[in-house]
Amino acid sequence: MKIHRKQTLSEQELQDIRELADICNLLDGIQLKLNWVSLQTRSGEETNDFLIYNDAGDLIGYLGMYVFRSSEAEISGMVHPRYRRQGLFRKLVDAALTECRQREFPKVLFICHHASASGKAFLIEAGTTYTMSEHWMRCEWADVTNVERSAALAMEIRAADVEDTEVLVSLNQDGFDMTEEDSREYVERCFGSPLEYTFIAELEGQPIGKLGVTYEDGAAFIYGFCVQPTLRGKGYGRAILRGLIEQLNRERSISRFELEVAVKNERALGIYESCGFRVVSANDYYVLTV
Repeated sequence: MKIHRKQTLSEQELQDIRELADICNLLDGIQLKLNWVSLQTRSGEETNDFLIYNDAGDLIGYLGMYVFRSSEAEISGMVHPRYRRQGLFRKLVDAALTECRQREFPKVLFICHHASASGKAFLIEAGTTYTMSEHWMRCEWADVTNVERSAALAMEIRAADVEDTEVLVSLNQDGFDMTEEDSREYVERCFGSPLEYTFIAELEGQPIGKLGVTYEDGAAFIYGFCVQPTLRGKGYGRAILRGLIEQLNRERSISRFELEVAVKNERALGIYESCGFRVVSANDYYVLTV
């Protein structure tokens, strides 16, 4: 079966991917991680999506690549349950790895739901190495924990604009160990996306942290959250997160909030739990040198 390599995805292709994901999620009892914002805002300059259709025109296999830094590409995908054990996912992975080599990515991170036995078996057989896990956490507005915010914190959370580029570049470098080049490209991509929103937290007019937000199905997904290194461990992270939740509920009537956190990041996990977040799922990451 032919692999369709895509630089952008049509509305019909996006719908096909959603329907295939629904089938796989239902039958496997999991929630596949597919970055829908990335899928809807492909640049059209690079191949990041690989699709396989059957003779009837139904999507039966899909793999997507997500690139957030020059040192690696993240990959997730699926095959319709009726078409598994036919080597289709292997074909999708081989096509993606060829693309990664052409773009000179040193490594690839495969995203596998923690409960996917078949996914883990494939990745082990493919020679990957387990590297880390992330919790998927959710918070409903009704369950938000009351978090005390000091009256002395004259904090404001506002939408970032291009004039904040240097601040955001610096925060990403400190918070996520990104190179300046990767951080700058990431900031520019976020500003260029119509579906991604970046917020800056300021204390007495000085930036102390940042967060990114996307919206889907009435929920807000929070990502890229970091606080100035000198202010960590002093309650600012909790205050910023709670402030953003309150602001989004007040201004956009958002009542469900989601985020991811590394399983081993106990400090961040504690902050999120104190704001009402609870673990609902987990994804494992496996690395392969290209």
